[in-house]
Amino acid sequence: MSLTINTITTPVSTLVLSNTPREIYKSPHSQHVIRLGNGGAGPSGLLRALAEDYQDKVQDASTIEWYQNISPLTLRALRDGTLDIALTYERDQEDLAIAQGWAEGPTLIFNDHFVVVGPATNPAGLDVTDSPVEAFTKLASFAKRYPASPLFLSRNDNSATSLKERLIWKAIGVDLTSKNFPDWYLCDSVFPAAALLRADRQGLYTLTDHGTFAMLSKEMISTKLFSIGGDLLRNPCNALLRCRADAETRRFLEYLGKDGQQVVHHFGTNLYGRILYTPADILDLSYT
Repeated sequence: MSLTINTITTPVSTLVLSNTPREIYKSPHSQHVIRLGNGGAGPSGLLRALAEDYQDKVQDASTIEWYQNISPLTLRALRDGTLDIALTYERDQEDLAIAQGWAEGPTLIFNDHFVVVGPATNPAGLDVTDSPVEAFTKLASFAKRYPASPLFLSRNDNSATSLKERLIWKAIGVDLTSKNFPDWYLCDSVFPAAALLRADRQGLYTLTDHGTFAMLSKEMISTKLFSIGGDLLRNPCNALLRCRADAETRRFLEYLGKDGQQVVHHFGTNLYGRILYTPADILDLSYT
């Protein structure tokens, strides 16, 4: 079993590239280090579980360092050579990285899943059977009636969460691409846990990921889940490899795509009483 070292500081803003590892999963048997970048799956413990399982199963396995950044900054770090593997969520950006010749892949590692959540008082009248489009349509209707009332929190940072949220707004005819946001639409470019806790404290609706919602379920005061599951809320996480990566880094990537799938499949049941992610070949959470 590896030793996990938490760094002293946690990244505050998602808009600033962090060059300090958030966690280090040390190997007692190797001096080799694999630098792994990802924004959302680390806080729940999934990356630690994968690293420790790899180190338990593979002789002379490497130490793994996790750097927390949103996907665009993770890809920048991969391009600049300060990461060996990037776990990201934006396929168009991944395709560009491969086309430009500084990344290899992608390998689908797991499926994350977004959820629409909001205050238990539920002023917009969302229902647990609502699709994400139906939920956002009700939010837009409420905002039209009460435009000065704070209603929704966006991370507004070009993260996968932010891009998915804007996509749903656009699907129902609400344009939020301008920086002159309406009063009901609040923005805070922080990582998922901080954003969800702010939404909870202020009684706001938001889009977050299932792992963050489960992780903070005991800390939130009044936030409940309204919409989950389905292809629109699926958030596939791909691994991209730095070009000319060494054999040990490639071995870890191979583990993620094969044996690591069993870790993904079961992760969350012991810690949170529910599965948080689905492996590459299971597209929806409905089976849980």
